[in-house]
Amino acid sequence: MRQLEKLGMDWRTASERAWAERYETAARLFKTGSDTNAGQGGKTEERAKISQWIARQRTLHIQGKLTREQIEMLNMLNAAKTMRQRNSERGTV
Repeated sequence: MRQLEKLGMDWRTASERAWAERYETAARLFKTGSDTNAGQGGKTEERAKISQWIARQRTLHIQGKLTREQIEMLNMLNAAKTMRQRNSERGTV
């Protein structure tokens, strides 16, 4: 099995891969300073889709439908965004 993984075999389900792709997009947008808050109305289609995805993740979290790993990953995104916002307010971006 490890040999297959070395060759690039991805054992995740399609929904797990889709979740990971959306998470990576959200992480990239947070890192570049793009606003991805749900309800803010993204200026690009990508930001709008990620805003909707983040809103959906909040709902799923409330409903107890996210895995522990997903919750931890989303919490890291939020912490990074908060830190970036604080640095921006201080002028230390």
